[in-house]
Amino acid sequence: MARHLTDFDFPSKHNLSATTNPAVSNDSSQGYEDGSIWINTTSDTAYICVDNSIGAAVWKDITASGGGGGGGDTSPITIGWDGQGGFITTGLTRYFVAPYNATITGWSIVAEGTSPTCTIDVWKIASGTALPTVANTITASAIPALSTGNVVRSSTLTGWTTAITAGDILAFNIDAASNALTIKINLEL
Repeated sequence: MARHLTDFDFPSKHNLSATTNPAVSNDSSQGYEDGSIWINTTSDTAYICVDNSIGAAVWKDITASGGGGGGGDTSPITIGWDGQGGFITTGLTRYFVAPYNATITGWSIVAEGTSPTCTIDVWKIASGTALPTVANTITASAIPALSTGNVVRSSTLTGWTTAITAGDILAFNIDAASNALTIKINLEL
């Protein structure tokens, strides 16, 4: 038997003319359901509610999904350094141009070596022709750092600028490093 769109239940509440992004408080207590759509007309971004728990709603940015049916999920930004048999030194910078809008939700560092340590600052500027510098840091005083073991992960982003817009230029700078043969940092989005 053929099914029609009218045979399915769709969320009854959407916000199609918001001027801000949805927050954790835009939840089931306000009538939002899993599958509710939120459109920020100021930034031209769209979100879908994937968890409407009271006080802990989760909204995913679906703006960048166009064409391929990727569901709006964005891959983490992964940047790496390889000492090619030696140790990685300070001052090495890698650059990345964001292909999509996203929000940073956490970070992780993986380093190979015996008792490696490292500190990696993240800088960002809007699209253009210049590269970001330390003056454009987005990490405030919560700079990602590995101090024990080989892996660290954090979702504490106190003071961070977490919004990324397609075309933003990001830089990842090794502020400090010791005993690290390879280092990878992931920004979780």
